[in-house]
Amino acid sequence: MREIENRTVKEYKIPALVLMENAGKSLVAFLRRKFPGLKRLKIVIVCGKGNNGGDGLVVSRLLKNAGIRTATFLLAAGKDCSAEAKVNLKLLLKKKVTVNEVKDEKDLLLFSGAIKKADLVIDALLGTGLKGPVKGLKAEAINIINSSKAAVVAVDLPSGVNAGDGKVCGPCVNAGFTAALGVVKLGVLLPPGLNYAGELSVLDIGIPAGAVEAEKIRLNYTALKDVKAFFSDRAKDCNKGTAGKILVAGGSAGMTGAPCLTGLAALRTGSGLVTLACAKSLNDIFEIKMTEVMTKPVAENKDRSLSSKAGGEILGLIERKDVLVLGPGLGNNKDTGVLVKNLIRKCKIPMVLDADGLNLIASAPKILKERNAEMIITPHPGELGRLTGLSIEEIEKARIETARSFAKDYGVITLLKGACTVVAFPDGEVYINSTGNPGMATAGAGDVLSGVIASLIGQKVEPKMAAVCGAFIHGLAGDLAKVKKGEHGLIASDIIEELPAALLRIKKEKS
Repeated sequence: MREIENRTVKEYKIPALVLMENAGKSLVAFLRRKFPGLKRLKIVIVCGKGNNGGDGLVVSRLLKNAGIRTATFLLAAGKDCSAEAKVNLKLLLKKKVTVNEVKDEKDLLLFSGAIKKADLVIDALLGTGLKGPVKGLKAEAINIINSSKAAVVAVDLPSGVNAGDGKVCGPCVNAGFTAALGVVKLGVLLPPGLNYAGELSVLDIGIPAGAVEAEKIRLNYTALKDVKAFFSDRAKDCNKGTAGKILVAGGSAGMTGAPCLTGLAALRTGSGLVTLACAKSLNDIFEIKMTEVMTKPVAENKDRSLSSKAGGEILGLIERKDVLVLGPGLGNNKDTGVLVKNLIRKCKIPMVLDADGLNLIASAPKILKERNAEMIITPHPGELGRLTGLSIEEIEKARIETARSFAKDYGVITLLKGACTVVAFPDGEVYINSTGNPGMATAGAGDVLSGVIASLIGQKVEPKMAAVCGAFIHGLAGDLAKVKKGEHGLIASDIIEELPAALLRIKKEKS
């Protein structure tokens, strides 16, 4: 971000003060959207001496111009502020706004009293320059903010979060909202920083697109407008055969639900035809459970899992399909593992490999290099751990690096599920998903995701972007389900029910 801002100033001749003013305007507009009764609220703005604090000072001035009173605190001496912050401090003082400098414990008492009465706190204390844990008066101020019942909006990122890696080494503002300026900072997308960011929004502050593109950033934060680009109205002569033909191979005794969720999710995302290849003795169960999904009974093992002998039958079905989903509910029979490996080698259509499909090749992941078509794998940290030999803790500490490394090494699109799902391409490009919520940590949610991704591939979205868009749609459906069911009561079928609404939301997004 520092490089982007420097380029904006030097090459595009947009002064830093203009960027700061733009940031203030965007923040005020954001506050008006989130808090319609802004004028009636008791607002406290907490500023530091850097440019993050300067943004807060601009907000204070613009709110004053709008007739909205604030209590503004500066946790520094005015003389120690950055050049741009000093300019905005002088402008604010000219408006007869009191700026309370907090330089000792006595000043902190006044600050504490204001925070206790506040309805809304604007955290503009610390920005991207944070190094190490917050100490002293700033640490005490953060603890005071966190003890308040007021809504908290963090400017750019919560004070106390490392912008680069999300580390939190000391006191950290627990924000309800974070308004990222220009581009989102990685620290609020990675744990533990993401746990302090609340609802994340990205605000335009007038940085030219060229200034960002010149940085050649290989990390992307998926937004609704990005996903919309891959959706178009169906042709009037469209039929079920042209809307995407999906084959799901999965299921075993005790795990018939997983492939059902995948098939239904594919239909709800727009697929015209979905077929499930299942163990012969389980066929009646699947026919009862699903009305719209067709079934194809194939060879099975004694434990009612798919047999390696089913390979020829499934390959025959593949010839008339657009994409294969392999894995949901397959179980752990070694013979089923032989089937999975044979299909990886011989399948000539795009494949989504998930769940038990991944577990069954965990001891020999090099089989992925023998594939004959594009492949998307969708592991959670435990499944990726089995493929890589890493612990869940190691993966969670380096989610982006681990997913990117695996994608490069094995040439497969790697979607690492979890909070802020990571989609890594073999060429090193990475997308971080912006939708979803903790309520989606429920059995079957991953099976739904596989169906969504497969459906998009069947509708002619290239596999790379099908993974990116699929993660977004899946998360958006989960967010819509959360509104109706809450986080604790949300189950996988709720996500499926909200898929049409999620697609409508994307379609209605203004271009």
